[in-house]
Amino acid sequence: MYRFVLILCILFWGAAIPAMAGEAEHKLALLESAVAGDANAQYELAMIYEEEAYDQSEDPFEPDPELWEKVRHWCEAAADQGHFEAKRALLQRGYDSTSSEEESDKWFKLANEMAKSGDKVAQYLLAEIYFARSLGDAMDAGDGLARSDSAEPAIHWYSRLLDGLNPGETVILSKLETFDREVTVDYVNDNLVYLRKLAQ
Repeated sequence: MYRFVLILCILFWGAAIPAMAGEAEHKLALLESAVAGDANAQYELAMIYEEEAYDQSEDPFEPDPELWEKVRHWCEAAADQGHFEAKRALLQRGYDSTSSEEESDKWFKLANEMAKSGDKVAQYLLAEIYFARSLGDAMDAGDGLARSDSAEPAIHWYSRLLDGLNPGETVILSKLETFDREVTVDYVNDNLVYLRKLAQ
């Protein structure tokens, strides 16, 4: 039995070591291409670092901060060259309440650029942020219906989400696209009704 287990271990590691060496060679080749300015390599390298950031983190819900900086660095490098997937990755992963002012400014600049060009995910994320701010303003006022300066931009971006839909179309964005929820026409219209009260 011991001999059988030993043989299995040898076979496993015999197959695993070349595969790991191949992955390391691929990553090194990507790094060289990324440093040379290849946007596709920069984005692919960022995605590898993202996987490693979660695999090597002590907290399963928070990425390793050092590796996460590499994700951000290479995504930004690719996005600066117009790489769409890198822009989308920054958009979906790059803003939360703990972001620095500089990070927030960069995120809003990117989100506005993409939203104005018709990107539905960017429009949705901006609408949600302004909607949340509107709710916060209303709750702070104590009546749930206080006027909020964030209501107008929320209305604008929710309305843009409805632009260009086919007749009878009910789903604007899937959960896969938002990493959050399925965004439906009904959801957007319900939020617009509430926001228009706040904007009066």
